[in-house]
Amino acid sequence: MTPLLDEVLVFSYLSYYLFLAAPVVLVARRQLDCAIAAYGAIATTYALNFALFVLLPAKSPPQILDQYPELVASPFKGIVLGDVVRSLQASDSVVGAAFPSSHIAGSMVCTLVAFRFLPALSRVLAVLLAGMAVATVYLGYHHAMDPLAGLALGVFGYYAAALVEPDLRFSRE
Repeated sequence: MTPLLDEVLVFSYLSYYLFLAAPVVLVARRQLDCAIAAYGAIATTYALNFALFVLLPAKSPPQILDQYPELVASPFKGIVLGDVVRSLQASDSVVGAAFPSSHIAGSMVCTLVAFRFLPALSRVLAVLLAGMAVATVYLGYHHAMDPLAGLALGVFGYYAAALVEPDLRFSRE
């Protein structure tokens, strides 16, 4: 761990909030049917994610480490953003809400929405998504399987919504 690498990955982790811009851009462009379809896919994905939290409760690495005081995680430092993330995470998270990563599932579905409706934005989001997936594990918030399952859930949620919403379907041209 180095402060510069920590800072890059903390930025990647915080980029989660940028993904929510995809449907907002659609609203701003007055593509309301597309925006409604996007919000439907996002809501479907989060609903499935939260159902899995109940069905398959899993503790995050910090919650597991709390049970073993003799084990101490190496804290990330960063330059500026590390302190911001640590203060945001100070309240901890809900026990049992680590698998799959909701940050990754939500970001994945927003990336797919962007690929469908906002191709230029989709390339930026795809790079940020890759960084965020690495960051969730590197920063110690998730086990390695959590972001992988989040990616799969994001794809599943998008295509589940596409079954009822034709605007979400990718054409086969």
